[in-house]
Amino acid sequence: MSKQETPKPDIMVQAINSDVPQTYANGFQISFGSADVALLLQRNGQNVEILNLSFTVAKSLAEILSKVVQDIESTTGMNIKTTHELTRALESARNDDQPK
Repeated sequence: MSKQETPKPDIMVQAINSDVPQTYANGFQISFGSADVALLLQRNGQNVEILNLSFTVAKSLAEILSKVVQDIESTTGMNIKTTHELTRALESARNDDQPK
């Protein structure tokens, strides 16, 4: 993304209403090499797309995504759990439900 932090709303509306491909993901894997980061997007455990990012874009995206999540949490008063936190909580609940 350019110097500005977030795109102007009209740019997003134009992109959403155009033929720009859209992908939904509810999981991911990340790897990196000497020049870039590879983000494997997954949906219901199936690989759907690989997004290659330069280190600079990956860091910028991480910072902006973090800010967006913080803004959502602040606005809603809710703490959004990570997939790792949810997995641990579910495993703990399952273990608590096991007969002793």
